[in-house]
Amino acid sequence: MHDPATNETVTRSYHVNLPAGYKPGHQHPVVFWFHGWGDDPTYFPFVDIGQQHQVISVYPLGMDDEDVEPGQGRISWNVGDAGSTSTCTSMTELKNETACYKSCKKLKMCSRCNCFTCIDDVHFVKTLIAKIEEDFCVDESRLYVAGASNGGMFTYYLVSQIPELVNGWLLMFGQPMVGYLNTPKAAAQSYLLSLHGRQDTCLPPAGGIDGDDSWIYESLDNTFYLWGLVQGCDISSWQRTKTPFDDIKDNKHLICHEYTRGCKEGRAMSCMYHGVHGDIPDYMPELGWWFWNTRYGQEMSPLSLGNEFL
Repeated sequence: MHDPATNETVTRSYHVNLPAGYKPGHQHPVVFWFHGWGDDPTYFPFVDIGQQHQVISVYPLGMDDEDVEPGQGRISWNVGDAGSTSTCTSMTELKNETACYKSCKKLKMCSRCNCFTCIDDVHFVKTLIAKIEEDFCVDESRLYVAGASNGGMFTYYLVSQIPELVNGWLLMFGQPMVGYLNTPKAAAQSYLLSLHGRQDTCLPPAGGIDGDDSWIYESLDNTFYLWGLVQGCDISSWQRTKTPFDDIKDNKHLICHEYTRGCKEGRAMSCMYHGVHGDIPDYMPELGWWFWNTRYGQEMSPLSLGNEFL
């Protein structure tokens, strides 16, 4: 496909998993999952949700245009911060942690804080959504996006770029870099869920400088405060809330908070659990699906959702 940022033709890949009960004449929800920086691209967490609830799940592959030996590059997503010098400390240069990808070099957008591709991934996602809607019978009112780490950061970047196309978001330890907390009014009717390990020092939930004294992030508190303002929520109503996963075995001491009053059509929930960066709870896909498909106060079993397609 043509990449408008570099004006080059690039090869983009993705995997689609169709539920066994897929019906060409029946509209199906779609979940897009974005992997982390250099992570396993064959991790397909929403396959079971797809089979249980008749959901199409899509797994795009990031770009590996890091300027290293073939096969050694780390696949990544463009989160819109290339060229910035405010998202990292001077330690990134001392530790040789920066990575200016070939696309960034071509665009002359390299800095000491670069670590991801500069390929126009937003254009790729918009093209991919159109392709999925063309190839399959899709319920356009039920498009969801989730991602982990760099994929979670990219998920939030998509909030600022295509809020009108997506109905629900899931950040798996992936809040934005400092200064990139852009939340447009068009996101007011969508749902945002964050899942984050309390012991995560790579992307610390409290924001600020990470445990390696290198990268600087927005806090989850600031993220959800801004989200609450955009959605018109009563900011004072942020409180602990119950989910169907509070009492399951090995839930990693899950505790969730959300706005309980005043929100217009959207919803915002932040959940914390015992874990470090990279620890993804087994219940993550099901919690996301439950959250996207209920309103505050609805006590629905996660397994009871989506049966209208069966």
